[in-house]
Amino acid sequence: IMKSANIIRLLFLFLLLPESACGEKADETSHLGISPDILTFWPEASTKTATVSGRFDFTAETENLSDRSWCSVKLLSGETDNVSVSVAANEQANRERSAKIVVSAEGTDSRYITVRQTAPQPQLSVKEKRVIVNEAERLGFSLEVSANIPVAFDLPAWITRQTGNASATGVQVHRFAVTPVSGEETSREGVVTVKSADASFDRSVMVEVRQMSAAYFIRAMSYNIRNGTGMDNITDYGRIAQVINSVAPDVVALQELDSVTSRSKGADVLSILASQTGMNAVFCAAIPLGGGKYGIGILSKEKPLSVRKIALPGTEEKRACLLLEFKDYVYGCTHFSLTEADRLTSVGMINEAVASYDKPVVLAGDMNASPQSSVMQRFAQNWKFLSDGQSTFPSDSPVSAIDYILGDVSKGFDYAALQYRVLTGHPASDHLPVFADIRLLYAKRNSIQ
Repeated sequence: IMKSANIIRLLFLFLLLPESACGEKADETSHLGISPDILTFWPEASTKTATVSGRFDFTAETENLSDRSWCSVKLLSGETDNVSVSVAANEQANRERSAKIVVSAEGTDSRYITVRQTAPQPQLSVKEKRVIVNEAERLGFSLEVSANIPVAFDLPAWITRQTGNASATGVQVHRFAVTPVSGEETSREGVVTVKSADASFDRSVMVEVRQMSAAYFIRAMSYNIRNGTGMDNITDYGRIAQVINSVAPDVVALQELDSVTSRSKGADVLSILASQTGMNAVFCAAIPLGGGKYGIGILSKEKPLSVRKIALPGTEEKRACLLLEFKDYVYGCTHFSLTEADRLTSVGMINEAVASYDKPVVLAGDMNASPQSSVMQRFAQNWKFLSDGQSTFPSDSPVSAIDYILGDVSKGFDYAALQYRVLTGHPASDHLPVFADIRLLYAKRNSIQ
C-alpha cells in the first residue's frame, strides 16, 4: 500500500512541473504546416510559391511523376515563400495535368502540395490557304499544320497523305501525293479538310487544291481590227471573222470596236463577230461615241467565270482593260494611250488588278509602245513576253511592233510560247493579227521541294 501511495504522489508532482522541464509539446515536434497546399496554374508557363512552416529542415520533391520536365520544385531561403514551383506551358488541348509534391522532414509525417495546370483551348491553323499542283513539276504538295490537338484529314479520292505525324502537336509538315489527271481533263479541284481528331472539338480548316495537267495549252490571239475597216477603207466584218476562224483560237483580244454607234450604222460589231465565229463575247467600253460606245472586247470558246473592267487613263481618249477569268487561266485585253505617261500608269494599274488572281494571266493587246520603250521595260519586271517583237503596223508595210501577248510571272507561274506568229497578207485592218500557242506551266512555288 505504501508503494502505491508513493507512486501516486510522484505522478502528482510530475503533473505540476512546468512545460520547460518536460520539453516541447509532442504535436509541435511532429507537425509541418503548408500554405497553400493547392497551386493552380493557367496553361502558360509560370512560377508560384508556397510556405512550409515547422522547426525542422525539410525536403520537397515531385512524387511519382513520369514526366518531370513540365513541373519542377526548388527550395528557397527564408521562413515564408520557401518553396518555388514552376510549370512549363501546357500545349495539350483538353489535357489538364497534375502533380504531387511531397514535403518531408525527419521525425514528421509527410505533407503534400497538389499542383494542377489547366488545358489550353484547341488551336488549329494551316499555313496554306490554296494549293496548285503542277504535274510538270511533281505530283504532290505539302501543308504546314500548327495545332495543339491531334488532327485528322478528309481527302478527295485522288489525294493521299504520305508523311507527317497527325497525332503530334506543334508545327507539323504533312506531304500529300496526287494521281495524274486522266482522260481529256486538263484540271480538277478538291478540298483538303484538316480537323481535330477528337470529334468533340469542332475545329477544321479547309484548303482548296487545284491540280493542273502537265500539258495544258491555249491558243491566244490579239487583233486590232480598226472596227472592221481595212487598208482599202472597206468595212467588212466578215473578213475579220474569216481571219479569226483561220487561226481557230481559244481566246481573242480585240481592239477598236464600235457598239451600236452611228459610225457603224447601229451595228454591234462584237456580237456580229461572235455569231460568225461561234464564240462567246464580252465587250468593254472605253468612251461613248456616236450614240453608242467604243472600246475593246474578247471572244472565247469557253464561257468566262468572271468579268472585270478597268478604266485606264488616256490624254487623247480614255482607255480600258478587260479581264476574263476562266477555269484554268485569266485572259486580258487592252489598248493603251498614245501618251507615254498614261501608258506607264496603265502598266501599274494592270499589275495591281491581276495580283488578286491565283491563276496564270495572259494579257494581249495594242500597247502603242516599241519593245525597247520604257513602257515595255516596265512590263518586263512582272511579265514574260510571249510575242517575239515582229512588226505589226501598218498591215500593208509593217514597221512598228506594238501588238503583244504577255504572261504574268509575278506569282510564280510560267509560260512557254511553243509558236508565235504574225499573220501577214491580211488587209482587213491597219494592224496585223498575232497569235501564240502557249503552254501554261502553273505555279512552281507549290511543288514539293
